[in-house]
Parts: sequence; structure tokens; C-alpha cells
Amino acid sequence: MLFVMLSSIEVLLAVAEFPVLELLKSSVDNCYSSLDYDESKGLRSFILNSIGLKLCSTTDDIEGLLKKTLFYVQASKKNDFVTETRIRTEVERLIDEGFIQSRSSSDDAVLSHRLEPTKIGIATYKGCLDIDKAHSIYDELVRGAKSLALSNELHLLYLITPLESIDIINVDWRNYYQHIMKLSSDEVRTAETIGISESFMIRKAAGQSCRKDAVDEFVVRRFLVTLMIYQYLKETPIWRIAEMFDVTRGFIQGLMTSVGSFTYMLVNFTKELPEFWAYSLLFEGMLQKLSHAATAELAPLMEIPGVKQARARQLYKAGYHTLKDLAWANANDLCQNIDHMPRKQANLIVFTAKMMLQEKAESLKDEAEEMMMKQQK
Repeated sequence: MLFVMLSSIEVLLAVAEFPVLELLKSSVDNCYSSLDYDESKGLRSFILNSIGLKLCSTTDDIEGLLKKTLFYVQASKKNDFVTETRIRTEVERLIDEGFIQSRSSSDDAVLSHRLEPTKIGIATYKGCLDIDKAHSIYDELVRGAKSLALSNELHLLYLITPLESIDIINVDWRNYYQHIMKLSSDEVRTAETIGISESFMIRKAAGQSCRKDAVDEFVVRRFLVTLMIYQYLKETPIWRIAEMFDVTRGFIQGLMTSVGSFTYMLVNFTKELPEFWAYSLLFEGMLQKLSHAATAELAPLMEIPGVKQARARQLYKAGYHTLKDLAWANANDLCQNIDHMPRKQANLIVFTAKMMLQEKAESLKDEAEEMMMKQQK
């Protein structure tokens, strides 16, 4: 039966001239463990996570867990056995870097004493941050907290700009300088707080060389990506942002996916560190704002499944500002007032709004009854 099915698939694919058949018949690519890459970064992350999740508390536990991984099997086949010495080396490196700690101060006792994550170790594994970048991110947040500008979103956006996006862009300094010149005076002050020097930008735009110690060019390049995110937050269409900064639409789309993921990581990272309590609240708010990428008045409409930013804006302009407005709306009126609104979607929006409003009403009723019962007691 299976042979008949496969033969039928092959005939269909051959007739349709799909390249899928060649893919199905080609050899399978090799699969390698990610634990043994970039000077054992993966192995160190594995050790930190296993200690943080309380799966392991000694190097013996770590070795036992490693024996169940693809990494250990592949290393054994190459006669590159994961020895106790190598595990101890990575554990000691994590201790030196401040991610884990041993209850004993003796180096020789590391193998026999319990290992525990430090505060930054817990924050790193819960935030799923790159273990080699965690300390630099921490230091940057400390610096930012001393002079955090909140008059606009630029400073927060800079802090959540993904680090890996910096190296893959080519900077057109003249174009970049023009964007700097379009900023308001308040936004320029924020840029200066971050480390963007106008004199540096002028020299770069003019094609002149600058001293390497004059300005941190990594900060300047990162701020360029921040400006792209800032435009997205202002609801500028992706194609327009790509045109403005001379990048591809794919880059902007990938950037917005990355910035959402990185912000979520930072939320979890800062929640574990008491000194960053304000950051965790600010990043959560920014994450919500990025997810909607719309003004606050559109947020209630976008709670309805299937209603995205463009549709929410159409509904708002047509006079439907709240969930209640849509629950009491007539589907025929929606079709007439909203361009390209299918009747099926109009009926679904009205029905969903009624259901959501009813659920909220029942929830408030339950809370009120619970409060009355407590008062009677």
C-alpha cells in the first residue's frame, strides 16, 4: 500500500515538474549538536541551564545528563570523549564569569560541592540571552539607567535593538545624517544621551576620517537600526521604511521579528534583577506597543481576533472606537462604511465583539458577587 502511495506521489510530482521529487530522493544533511560550537559556548549554556533548572548540582550530575545528549554520542564516535576534566574546565569558567557559584572556596572542591546559579546566571538562562553577551547587556542597562531619556521612545528602542542586526547593514552616512537632521530637538537630545555626536556624523557624511576613540561607532550603527524601528512604531509602512533607509523589505520584516524576541528576552532578564525593576515594566510596555505597532486608541479593537492594524484603523475612522461600539454595530453598516469589508468578516467581527463583551460582563459580575460575599462576612 505504501509503495502504491509513493508511486502515485512520484507520478504527480513528475507531471507537475516539481523539484520536490529531487529533494525527496536526495541524501539527508548531517545533523550536528549545537553544544560544541564557538569555543564551547553551547556547552556552557547547557551547563548553566541544567544548574538553573535544578537538573544538576554537581559535575557528576552534569556528566550524567550530557551522556544522554546527541553531543556526547557524536563526540564518543570521534573518540573525543567528554571528560570530567573538560566539564570541570567549563564549570570553572562559568564561576569565573560570575554565572554560577560553588559553596566551597577551594578549587579542588568544585567537583564535590553543590553548584548554584548567581543572580545574573538565573537572569541569563531565564532570559535565554547569549551567554557571551549577558554581561555587556547588563553593563549597558546599568549605564542607561543613569541617564535614561523617556521624553520619547528612542532610548528604550535603542536598548532593545537586536545586537546581531548591526553587522549586516551597510551604512550610507549621508542618508544617515539626513535622518538625524529630521529629528526634533528633543529627539536629538536623546540621541546625544545615547552617544550620537553631530560633529562625528558631519565628518562621516562628508567622507572625512575620524579618530577611532572619538565615538563608539558600534553605538552609532546600532542607533541607525533604532531609527528604523522608530519609524515602524510610527506606523510607517514597511516598504516605505525600506525605501527610506535603502534596505530590503525582508530586512525590516526580519528586524521586527528579532526586536520582538529580544525585547521578550530582556523582560525576563530584568525581572530577575531587582536593580532593573523599572526596566522590566518599561520593556513590557514597549513589547505590547511593538506587538500592536499602533496608537493606544486602536488597541481595544485589535483585541478582536482577525482585526489587524489596518482594519482597526478603518473601524476607528468609521466611528467604531470600542468593543461596545462593534457589539452594537450592524453588519450591513460595517460593509457600507468600511472599504473592502466582506459580509462574512463583518458578521464575524460583530459576533466576536458581542461574545467578548459578554465574557467581560460576566467576569465583572462574578467579581462583584465575590466582593459582596466578603463584605457580608
